Amino acid sequence: MDLLISPGEIGVHRYEAAKGLGALAKGIDEELAADVLDRLVAGRDGIGTASTVVERGSDLNPAFARTLLRTPAEEDHVVAMALRAEVELAARTGRLAEIRPAVEAGIAEEAVEIRAMALDCAIAHRDLLDVDLRASVTDADPTIRALALKGLADRGEVKAEDPALLAAAGASEPLGIRSAAMRIARADCEDHREILEILARDPNVFVRAAARTALRGAPAVVDEADPGRQEARQVVEPMDAR
Repeated sequence: MDLLISPGEIGVHRYEAAKGLGALAKGIDEELAADVLDRLVAGRDGIGTASTVVERGSDLNPAFARTLLRTPAEEDHVVAMALRAEVELAARTGRLAEIRPAVEAGIAEEAVEIRAMALDCAIAHRDLLDVDLRASVTDADPTIRALALKGLADRGEVKAEDPALLAAAGASEPLGIRSAAMRIARADCEDHREILEILARDPNVFVRAAARTALRGAPAVVDEADPGRQEARQVVEPMDAR
């Protein structure tokens, strides 16, 4: 806790401290969780202050080659992970309503790390905040778009013909977006065969391989609307040698 709040601690240590608090939240005693949450909220100013230390030395050790740890402060990452810790602790103690303003502020942040974490928390805890995920699938940042698309799919609001899903499978989209489309399509290969066929021609070898593997296990689909395409559409050609 002290590591996270202190600007005098190296940024990566503060990040790991926040990550640990969030991971432990579900398993600790509710009274302890409430105490840690209170301290986190009270220490927001310290957490939001950039680390003043960007490198730290260690004693020479012949069995350990590193003698200097150098890292940027990455303050946005620290704040984002601290926000997740607050949300998880609040969920453990039934105090999500108290954290709602902080999550709303996070979604309005310019820093994509904080904005993405706030959105992810809102998706994970639907009673925390009602967010317009449909609007977020057109966000300028690919991380936000991928999170929103996954969130919509988890809620059962993405159909096979969804324009947002079809767009996400396009080769011009960032890899993270295409990967999100892949995860959604593989969850129901039969309904999402068209998406898998698009991804089977993806420029990334791993995306192509995953899509083609999924297609081999999916039933063939006959396009009744096009007389010229009465044969079952299958993508079974071997992977590129590249």
